[in-house]
Amino acid sequence: MPLSTNNNYAAKLYDAALTQYVGWYDDNTMDGLTGTLNQMVKEDPTFGKLLSFNSPCSNFLFAVSGRALNIGLQLLGKKYSIRNNSKFASDLEDLQTLVAQNENLPYREKKHTEAVVRWAEGDLYGAAMTWEDILVEHPTDIHALKMAHDTYFTLGKMLELRDSLARVMPIWTSKTIPLEGYLHGMYAFGLEETRLYSKAEVEVKKALDMNRHDAFAVHALAHCREMETRTREGIEWMTKTERD
Repeated sequence: MPLSTNNNYAAKLYDAALTQYVGWYDDNTMDGLTGTLNQMVKEDPTFGKLLSFNSPCSNFLFAVSGRALNIGLQLLGKKYSIRNNSKFASDLEDLQTLVAQNENLPYREKKHTEAVVRWAEGDLYGAAMTWEDILVEHPTDIHALKMAHDTYFTLGKMLELRDSLARVMPIWTSKTIPLEGYLHGMYAFGLEETRLYSKAEVEVKKALDMNRHDAFAVHALAHCREMETRTREGIEWMTKTERD
């Protein structure tokens, strides 16, 4: 996905933050996900302040993408709410103002903002549907895909969680796209949660063949072993792969 920023390192930090979020891990060389996000804010000077509509700064779109990711992660982590944290509420209002001031902002950027606003206001399903709108136009937007996935999980809507991945999978598997392995792990979890255990195991194998550190794939297979009462087999496998 393109990012409109002339700051190459800020774009890399955005990628690094997304990669850790999707992969369920903290990269110690980047001081973890929190450290990556903090560095991203420092690196891109437009991230922490509002820009006027006529601002010549080409980092404008990155400010929106970065803020939407940062706010979305805070919402998913349930650490802050617009009802109990005035600074968080102010940051969300700033993002809305930033978007409203730029009529030429791309559809995808507007929708990411709309989604986090809906989440913050308590409309979690509406937020998920907004991320799905993005995926219709941009099926390789891992930011939207993972946010929708985790929102469905929060709501306990496992059919939607599974099918959101199923819809975009053909696009991903027909190309060479970074992070593809994680989609198979996420899809495996959706299959397992809807009792399609054998199909889930197929996706787990694909995921771990691409990346043996995929925590979501491991998580999905552990559920399969448990639900099929293959307890000993599950324990042996988990023990064998613990270092991963």
